[in-house]
Amino acid sequence: MTMDLLLFHSPTADRNTLGMEGASRLAEVLSDRISVAPIHIGESGPLLHGDWHRQLMNTRPVLRQLGNTLSDTLDHDRFPITVLPRCAAALGTLPVIARHHPDAILLWLDAHGDLNTPRNSESGYLGGMVVSAAAGQWNSGLGTGWSLDNIILAGARALDPCERQLIDAGAPKHVPPGTDFVERLLAMLGDVACYIHLDCDVLEPGHVPTEYACPGGITLETLSTLFRHLSRNQQILGIQVAEFESRRQETSPLFDPSPLASTLLAACPIHRGTGP
Repeated sequence: MTMDLLLFHSPTADRNTLGMEGASRLAEVLSDRISVAPIHIGESGPLLHGDWHRQLMNTRPVLRQLGNTLSDTLDHDRFPITVLPRCAAALGTLPVIARHHPDAILLWLDAHGDLNTPRNSESGYLGGMVVSAAAGQWNSGLGTGWSLDNIILAGARALDPCERQLIDAGAPKHVPPGTDFVERLLAMLGDVACYIHLDCDVLEPGHVPTEYACPGGITLETLSTLFRHLSRNQQILGIQVAEFESRRQETSPLFDPSPLASTLLAACPIHRGTGP
């Protein structure tokens, strides 16, 4: 299957520029590995100040552009690899996936649930409201399409009370990190096709630079095992990655994204039928 590499590099809910820089560096490595030039959406620019509503108003046009580009990829039966600086950009991608694959599972690999809404969010952080918007819990103006029943929060461990209430009520499903993580997740997923969102903070702190560090995460090796299994079974409809920062701190040396790129490629069609 032909692959498209989408690079979104506009600011959304960024608190620093490390996510935009990290996305560009990761896309560069992926491009070299798969010999596919990235499709650029948006432009790097100054951080967007103000509350979540102002950030959303400012980014909605370019997020629509991101969604349209992804839709074109899917219309042409190409496998999308989408690199995002921040999870907030998924407001533009998730409704498109739901429209093209209404029966799919959203596999949300993230330390957080991102199920807050403008009404109950204590932080008012736009990136923490992405899954709830995709599931129609509030109106982002960018679309919905996902049922909570078709969402799995995988690796989540920093959950707010309102998110735990939803999980306790039965949807979305939750697979916490820990022993037999891959086996538990595969058992819950079954043989249904899935779209993968990877927030790098699902990883144990120290694997890659991220804005948030949440102890108790999973490893790159665990992710690779999961991705290889799903890819061999042709269950992956596409993958997007967010929250990889280029450096551990503003003044730190650049971090090599190659190990993360290798893990992502385990989910891609070029690796189907290979590996242990």
